Amino acid sequence: MARPKEFDYSKKLNMARELFWEKGYAGTSMNDLVDRLQLNRSSIYSSFGNKHQLFLACLQSYIAMKEKEYVTTASKGKSPLGSVIAIVNDVEHYIIKDTKTCLSTYTTFELGRLDVDVYKVLQKQSEKTVGLFETLLEKAQEIGEVPKDKSPKDLAYYIVSSFAAIWYADILFKDSTVTKKVKEIIVSGIKE
Repeated sequence: MARPKEFDYSKKLNMARELFWEKGYAGTSMNDLVDRLQLNRSSIYSSFGNKHQLFLACLQSYIAMKEKEYVTTASKGKSPLGSVIAIVNDVEHYIIKDTKTCLSTYTTFELGRLDVDVYKVLQKQSEKTVGLFETLLEKAQEIGEVPKDKSPKDLAYYIVSSFAAIWYADILFKDSTVTKKVKEIIVSGIKE
């Protein structure tokens, strides 16, 4: 008979996610995971699978958290365009406040072209986020908040892709004024 798990799965998953976030996938060893989670290898393998499976679980839990945040923020907007802008503003505030790059963005550049499983998770997440923005932008266009000659789907792809530009500006220039300006240009690109 298998012994019951003597730890909080979600807590250990969050601890592993923080470690992957700090060191990246390639920079994180099984020894690092053993040390951080305070679990032996066999417990990690039986509870989470191998390093790759654990990483995918961490990435998926992060994505679920971010998707929930986007939907919550969108629900607070006073109009469809207001919801879009609120999400973009939240991303910018998070970037300036936090010292860590978005795990999805970080992973896209580390593994997006190298790991098919990671690519599929990231691509699914991106399409879902594009869908959220596209729906909001279609509604915004119906009420005249967005010009009729703009494609809501193209704008949605633009917004999602632009999140990486905001991270890039913050990381390289370390100037919140520059980061805010990049965000403002993105928002103006939606409205005009």
